[in-house]
Parts: sequence; C-alpha cells; structure tokens
Amino acid sequence: MYEKALKDGVEKDRSIRVNIVGNYKQGKTSLTKRLLGNKVRRIKSTNGVDIEHYTCFKTDAGKLKYRKAEYHISDIAERLASAALNSELSTSTLVGSQCKQQTTFYMSTDIQRFEHCASDKDTKRKQICSDTQLTAVLSEKEIDTFTKALNRKASPSKENIATVFDIWDFGGQYVFYATHTIFHSKRAIYLLVFDLSSNLKSVVIDKDFPAESNDRNMEYFLQFWMQSIHSFVGSEDGTEPKVILVGTHKDKIKGSTERKKRYIEKYFDDVRKLFDGTKMLKCLYHEDFAIDNTDSKDASITALRETICTLGNEEKNMLEIPTKWIQLEKSLKERKHIEILSLEWVMAIDRENDYPLGDLEQVKLFLKYHHEKGTFIYFDEEPISEYVVLDPQYLIDAFKKLITSERFATTDPEIRPAWKMLFTDARLEKCLVDRQWGQDGLFLEYQEILLAFLTKHLIVSEATIFNEITETSTGLGWYVVPSLLRNYPEKHDMQDFLLGKEQTHIRLIISFKYSHIVQTIYHRFIAALIAKWSIVKTSRKTLIFTNLCVVRLDRNHAGIAEMKLSGIELTVVNLCPSLQVEGGKADIFRRYSEAVIIHEFKRLRDKKENSPPYTLMCRCNHRSHGMKGSVNIATIEELNNEKLVPCLDLSDHALDADKAKSEWFQDCRKPISVPNVYLNDKLLGKLSHCIGENWQLLGYELGLTRVQLEHITEDHTNSTLMKIYYMLNTWCRQMPATATLENLVRAMQNCQALSVEWDELRNIVDGIV
Repeated sequence: MYEKALKDGVEKDRSIRVNIVGNYKQGKTSLTKRLLGNKVRRIKSTNGVDIEHYTCFKTDAGKLKYRKAEYHISDIAERLASAALNSELSTSTLVGSQCKQQTTFYMSTDIQRFEHCASDKDTKRKQICSDTQLTAVLSEKEIDTFTKALNRKASPSKENIATVFDIWDFGGQYVFYATHTIFHSKRAIYLLVFDLSSNLKSVVIDKDFPAESNDRNMEYFLQFWMQSIHSFVGSEDGTEPKVILVGTHKDKIKGSTERKKRYIEKYFDDVRKLFDGTKMLKCLYHEDFAIDNTDSKDASITALRETICTLGNEEKNMLEIPTKWIQLEKSLKERKHIEILSLEWVMAIDRENDYPLGDLEQVKLFLKYHHEKGTFIYFDEEPISEYVVLDPQYLIDAFKKLITSERFATTDPEIRPAWKMLFTDARLEKCLVDRQWGQDGLFLEYQEILLAFLTKHLIVSEATIFNEITETSTGLGWYVVPSLLRNYPEKHDMQDFLLGKEQTHIRLIISFKYSHIVQTIYHRFIAALIAKWSIVKTSRKTLIFTNLCVVRLDRNHAGIAEMKLSGIELTVVNLCPSLQVEGGKADIFRRYSEAVIIHEFKRLRDKKENSPPYTLMCRCNHRSHGMKGSVNIATIEELNNEKLVPCLDLSDHALDADKAKSEWFQDCRKPISVPNVYLNDKLLGKLSHCIGENWQLLGYELGLTRVQLEHITEDHTNSTLMKIYYMLNTWCRQMPATATLENLVRAMQNCQALSVEWDELRNIVDGIV
C-alpha cells in the first residue's frame, strides 16, 4: 500500500524526533532548554513526559536557530511546493492534479453526523462545522505561498530547508517507567543523559521508591535505558535507533584543563564498556558530548545540535511519504483541539478531502507513520484501534494525573486518602480517577477511552473477585497499578498458602537476555494476569506483592508468577490438598504468559523479527527443595526425549521429565477441546498464521484436488500465508456443511508432517471458548 501511494508523488520527511532519557536529576530538562536556545532557570523535575515542537533553520551566517513550531496552514502549501519541485511530476501536472487550487467543497453529512453526535454542551465540536460552511483545499494566502515557491526555478538548498524538531523530555523517576515504553519510537534519535560529576558506582536513591533503588547505581540506570531502547524499538542488528551519550555538569569537574579532559574521556569509555560484547554497542553514536548547561555559549551544545540535525537529515533516515497524505494531516491538525477522534470520524474526514486515501488500511498506515513521528497517537489494537489521539501531550497529561510521583500529587484533603491508598497499596479508586480527570474538565469527556488506553497498555487492571459457583470473575470497580506495588511477601504468606498442596513438577522460567528490563515486563505481565484472572485471597492476605502474584485459574487451580533477577518464574498449584495438578492447566497459564510477553516486545518493533525475546528454562520443583525449587536450572530442551533425569541439584530423587514437560506443553498429541463453530474470514486469517510447511498435505486431507492446490500456488506466488488462507477459503466454499473448526483441527492432527504452531492454535481456540 505504501509503495503504491508513493507513485502519486512524494515529499521528503524532514522532521526529527529526539527522545531525551536518563535517570532523574541528570540535567535532561536543562539540556532541552539549551538545545532550543532557551534560558535555564527555575528548572523543575519533569512530570511524565514534556514535548517541545520547534522549527530549526540556518541563518545566512550559517548558525542554527529555533522557533516555536505552532501549526500554520501555510506550512502545507510550502511542503506541497517543495514536493512538487523535487518530484518527477511536471509543475503543470501537479498544479492541475495535486492541488486543484480553486476547488472548494461542502462538508458532507458524514462529518456533520459524527461532529453533531456530541451533546449540546460540547462547544468545541460545534465550532468545527455547520451546514453552510465551505472548506477550501488552499486559502488565497496558501495559493500565493504555493505559487511563489513553485515558480522558483530550483528547489531550496538543504541548508535553507527548515527542519521540525520534536523533543520528548522523559521524566526519570521510577514511577514513570510504566508509561514510558508507550512513547518509545524506532524513528527517534535518543540522547542518553547522565551527570559526569557522579561516580558510575554511586547509588541513586528515588525518594518515592527507596526500596526499588537502594542498591542501584548510575551503571544500572544507564544499562536499563539502553536495554529498554534496544528491547522495545531496536533493530535486530542493533544499529538503530541511534543513541548519543551526553554527559552533563561538566562545570563541576575539578582540576586542570588536561585533567578534566582525561576524566571525561575515561568516563565516556567506562560507559561504553558497559555494553561491550552486546548489539547495543552498535547503536551508540561514535562521538560523545560533555555539556555545561550553565553556559549558554558552550561549544559542545552547538556541536550536539549540529550532530542531531546531521543524523536526522541523513538521506537514509529521510523517509519519502506520499504527498496525498498531507491533506489528511492538515485536516486532523486543524481539529487538534478536539484531542481524540474516532477512527470512523477520521475516515469520514478523509472522504471529504480532494485526494482521499479512501481505504481503511491506507489510513491506518498513515496513522502508524505519524504515531512513530509523534504527531498523533494510534495503536491498531482492539478496542483502542477505534480512536486516534490528535495531541500526544494530552494523553501524557491524562496519564500523569494518576500515575505520578508523590511530590506531584495534590494535597486536596478530600482525596488525600485515595492518594495514600494508591501510593501504599497500588489501589486506584474510581473516585480518584473522577476527581483528577474531572478537575479542570479536560479529561472527563474521554474518561472511558483514556481508561481503555491504560488497561490495554497494561498499566492498570480492574480488580476482580472469583465466583465459586459460576467460576467467573466479577469487577470490583477499582484498579490495581502493578508498578506502584511496594510490599514484599513475608515467608509465612506463601508457606501457609502452599502447605499440603501439590504443584507442577517443575517451575517454568521465562529467562530474559537483559535483566534490567525484567521489572518493566513483569509489571505489564501482572496487569495482564489480573485482567484475565482474579487475584487469590486467603483468610489472611491478598496474594499480590511487588515481586509475586497468585491468580485463580479455575476452581481448583492457581497460577503463581514470581519476578526473579533475570526472568519470571511460573508455577501452578492444585488448591485441593493431595490432588495432582490437572493436565493442561499449566499449559494454559504458560501460553497466555508467553503471548503477553511476546506482544509487549513486538508492539513497537518490526513484526518480521520473529526471534523470541527470552529462553524457557526450568527448576526442579520437588517438595524437598522448599518453596524456591532447585538451585540449578536447565533449558526445557534438556528434558526432551527423556523419561527420568537426575534432579538438577543431584538430590536424592529423580525428575520425571516426560510428565514434567507434558504439564506445561500440550502438543498435538494431547486432545484439544474445540467448539463446534463454523469458520469465517476473520477466523481463517488467524488460523492461516498457525500453519506452515507441507500445508498442501492439509489441503489433500480436507478434500481439495491437486489441480486446485496448483492454481492456488500459481495465483499467490509471493506469499505462503495467502496460499494457506485461500486453501482454507476454498475448502469452506466447497464444503460449507463440514467447514467447522472442529473438523479443521482434526485434519491438522491427522497430518503428521504438517508444521503447526500448536500454541497459537490453542490460543485461538481458548479465545473462542
């Protein structure tokens, strides 16, 4: 779709997104101000993320200057002219077919229907259009601007073309880490900021969460940020995105000029050594920058600006985007004050443009591009895929009204108890949500949508209670914020719960390559568990802590998830003393856990990168090892094709490897309880992803002929996935009476040589049930 759109004309994207990250009190906000040529005074800690939009251009003297980039419609005409002069299209063709300068049109009833569906109190929407309003493609001023630019005989030199700078200043407090990953971008240039005057071994204390930082030093936080960037938005080879090391507080370094130089060089070298032997070393820019934020004339600040512009304007980083995207961008920016639009509304707006994208997938591609740029926020995941956030700062401001540091919390006595409950028990009460988002009226209108964003991104989850009779969970009306959990379990808490109960033969370990991201993933993972299953509550305590959570899988089983140094450990326990864990219960727990974790890693990465972000390991869970399992661990593969293996600690018992593995992995040999449902296109699309090599054998098993399969192969030469889809589709059309999920799964199990992702298939089946 993207390549097809490019044929209609393109423009060079000259925007640069800069994400400034690092621990708090490192000088990030001061650096932001210096980069933009602003004064540094009365600096406050960043609450959440602050976004600055600036236009950068070179003066006649060759110096970089910045001005606040407020949206002006005339910018559209400039961009169209620039695209025209740089495209292969002739000037006359572009004027005639791309701009249609004199064209005007009425807003259609489609847009009026969506814009008038709000209440009469919604004055913002009422300002947008009326039954008699005319909207021109270009205003007279824009036409004049466009004509003058178009009539120039040559395109502007690169030095004179303005570049848009979007600087994202990330708050460094621990409490914000839960929301930061949402705003990472693989298209950003990252500045990793640290205080040169602080020893790398010095411990950094977060006053709000001292227990989380009491043994964590500067080295830890530098590794945390690098591992987060690489894990969530990094390329497979580690070369992108680019990260520039920036050391601040250069003025605090004592000694002679030569001594200061040696100290700074060694400091940067020590930082780089932290990433020796890893792919992360490849994304570090070759030049380092030592900055004095107190000196507005520091040459290093100028050099850093130049480097950012150079990196951002490199041809390989300058995307070509369809010029017909410009008009939809213009239409949405004109409505920025609405903050959030439905996708249906966006489609209606697109239909009224002179050059509509016209297709839902094309519009989604446009939105995903602008999401990475940071212009709009759009996630193609139900249910939030139905909404587009027109102002990213609006979403950030809504989040930080709730997920914030104690120092930013309001002292209002009426909701002080609710704040205290949030910071001590990680319990977010509805009254606090209503008060914070209803305070100035900015967020109340979109409260349900904003909560959907928080829950979909696994920042909060509604607490539920398990009903023993119906075996279902019921919402309690308040939310758990896993990243704010502070309490650790006492030894007797789990001892009392596990006493006399049978557990899985092994503890399954989801072991990550980079240990510093475990906590971030764990918080998201726990939110997902709570969203699916109720937290177990004994007579004494609710079993959720900062590093451990127990959920009710069904009436007789509970799943335990525990955060360890390098990963997350899973155990399943039968709640009826002396009864063994039933087959398949651990498999359901594992599959859901893996699906959540894989999704979190792939959310912002290239979907083609299929390498798993973790390794599956295990501990022997014999009761003689106590609550923690064996000290030694092994990979799951070491249990393959074995009946009995020695205990991993070589204790006085053996491990039944076959039984231990079959508890966690219900492969094709195990029965699958399949609902008797007929297949539709959406379900066929999902199922196609589960089928791989030797798919033709499945076609024969379903009753298709060799000729039919050959035709399908010839019609879809470039995509195995499409061949599989049309093979299944042909079967459904040819034999509608028998085209059920149950019959398809049975046929797949009968094909011994067929490659099937059984976990993915079982997840689809579970989703239907």
